[in-house]
Amino acid sequence: MSVTRSAFGTVSAIACACVFIGCATGSSQRPLISDFDTDQKIDRQAQKYFKVIGGEKLKKLTTKKIGIFEFYVEFLEGDVEKSPEFCREYYSGVVRKMYDIVSGELKDAGFEILPLEAIADHEAYQGMELTMEAKEGGYSGARTTMVPRERLGLYPSTGWRILDTFKTFKEAKHFAEKEMQIVNDLNLDGIAHVNMFVSQGIDGSPIVSGYEIAMSIEYDRKQARSYFRSNAGLRLNKGKNLESRTSVKNSNGSVDVQKYDEALIELVEILSKMAGASLGYYLQ
Repeated sequence: MSVTRSAFGTVSAIACACVFIGCATGSSQRPLISDFDTDQKIDRQAQKYFKVIGGEKLKKLTTKKIGIFEFYVEFLEGDVEKSPEFCREYYSGVVRKMYDIVSGELKDAGFEILPLEAIADHEAYQGMELTMEAKEGGYSGARTTMVPRERLGLYPSTGWRILDTFKTFKEAKHFAEKEMQIVNDLNLDGIAHVNMFVSQGIDGSPIVSGYEIAMSIEYDRKQARSYFRSNAGLRLNKGKNLESRTSVKNSNGSVDVQKYDEALIELVEILSKMAGASLGYYLQ
């Protein structure tokens, strides 16, 4: 699928590579939001930001082997993305970092997260024929672009709405059967769909206003339909979002991509720590 939106406009490969290489790997050593600068503060804030679904089901898991079948970030179109530095390579790179942060926190919470390659290389996953490239227009209905983690595809529907938005029962059954094959072959306890929504503040600083981990666990391996519904995980509480307090613009009004990257990664680190703390309560 070609991407025509300005955020992914054609720029020189050299410029994109320089921007991406220059991006920081995170800002956890220099917290910019004082409400979340210690583990104790993050633990206290976690229940204010996240609602856990199916916590009692998580408690019953004797093993916790989870495969992440979908991971994408939906970026709202804004002034920041009009900068040519926000190329396809940049978005792919930052989504890779987000995936690493989230999967790391899920491991710390008590899950065994299967390596991405084990899912992506499975014949049944490839047989789903998912869209593997950035896709204009997400599920939110706004002017957005959805960027999947490389090698993981975008489902026709996702998360908590996964049974409601498939076009036909046949389509849903097809995906469910493929998923069940992977679950059985890899001996998984469940699968996860992870997504985030990123918008911008007035000055272009990033805001994470959506964060969901929808899991399917506690199922009958012979009944794919009953398995397919997401029944555990968490979502960001309504009205809650996390906005960076970092100015990402240069004196001439242009965007400093490294500052933007650091600010966004900091938000993801904070939210993922809160998500891990919320889920970890039921797993320890």
